[in-house]
Amino acid sequence: MTWRAIYKANVLKEKYGVLGKVASRYLLAGFDVRIRDDLIYVRGKGVNEVLGVIVSERDVDRVLNKLKEIKDKVGLSVTAVFYGNKKWGDEVTSKFKDQGIKVRFIRGDQDFR
Repeated sequence: MTWRAIYKANVLKEKYGVLGKVASRYLLAGFDVRIRDDLIYVRGKGVNEVLGVIVSERDVDRVLNKLKEIKDKVGLSVTAVFYGNKKWGDEVTSKFKDQGIKVRFIRGDQDFR
């Protein structure tokens, strides 16, 4: 990790909130990251992927439709990222798995202030 990558990660967190937090993890891992239309485009190390971040249950249908559309049109690898400490049910994650969309879980930052 260089100081430049850490600086860019902090800028992403401030500018985009939860999307920036997820994108900064990939940026610090050495990937090239772009944020556009509430989606994160990740490239590098043999990976070319689109991430859709889900924070609450009302985001599920919107992200599912966007990722399904991108997968059908462009053919990129798509992943749904469930962000936060919430327990997600099998019925929610199975919607994505049935469409051939990968599912990942990222715990939120814990502030102990």
